[in-house]
Amino acid sequence: MLYSLVYFLLVLASPLYFRRFTINKKRSEWNRKLVARLFAVNHSNSFVDPIIIASNLPFPTWFLARGDALAGPIGRFVAKSFYIMPVWRQREGAGNLKGNYDTFARCLEIWKTKGSVMIFAEGLCENDWRLKPLPKGTARLVWQAWEQGLELEIIPTGVNYEHFHGPGKQVEIRYGAPMAYTDLLENTTEARFYKQFNERLFAQLQPLVVEAADEKSALQAFSEPQPRAGLASAFRLMAKAIHAPFYLPLRGFFERKTAATVHFDAALFGSLLLLYPLFVLLLAVVIGLLGGPWWLAALWPLLAYLGR
Repeated sequence: MLYSLVYFLLVLASPLYFRRFTINKKRSEWNRKLVARLFAVNHSNSFVDPIIIASNLPFPTWFLARGDALAGPIGRFVAKSFYIMPVWRQREGAGNLKGNYDTFARCLEIWKTKGSVMIFAEGLCENDWRLKPLPKGTARLVWQAWEQGLELEIIPTGVNYEHFHGPGKQVEIRYGAPMAYTDLLENTTEARFYKQFNERLFAQLQPLVVEAADEKSALQAFSEPQPRAGLASAFRLMAKAIHAPFYLPLRGFFERKTAATVHFDAALFGSLLLLYPLFVLLLAVVIGLLGGPWWLAALWPLLAYLGR
């Protein structure tokens, strides 16, 4: 129930937060036949990455996330409600690493029922425009699936952002062709398979991930935006003005809280996803109490959309 509600909010919120959204495979183009799938994705924007990919797929998709972010009762509730499985790194405590065995076993169970799992193949998140070296996690999962006699459709996936500092950005999701890998399993060792698999996955991810030294260079990888002139420019200024009392304090709060981390965009997007509907509802109540037509509150999201 909670997953479906947030999924619905994501569909509504994405056009407000992202100025332009390009995807090379629409929801309607996916084969809805039950297939065990592994999405191998780059990772440049924290929790924004999985939620925008999941919201554009026509089937539920589990994903792996840092275990320390899911600690405690609230973290466990979030993980259970939103199809998240924890993975642990050495730096988060050697004692936690045994939890990865449970997560990998859960992935195998999901694939046995023809479900989908998303893994961030780079193993860490950085706000940049490059594909980073791949650790062994994805290859290890594929090897274990093979040992269990499971067939996987492995889909290299690139998610790319114009920038990482708030709304108004262009985003691209690029799905590659399903990756061939069974030939690598013939007459090999586990260690050799890891190496060869990662080399092939890296090669297939490279054309899907924007490579740029900085934001200015990254802009060249995206389609040129339409010039803002006349009425469009006026809408943008109006949207900024009427949202400033709500948006600017929220933005300033997360800039302070997420300083020197990669989580600003995710924290801001998540807070807007949950709080903006309440803000519009409150506006409708206030306008109604003041004797005005409550439906005027709909102008706020309309201007937000027109002023992206």
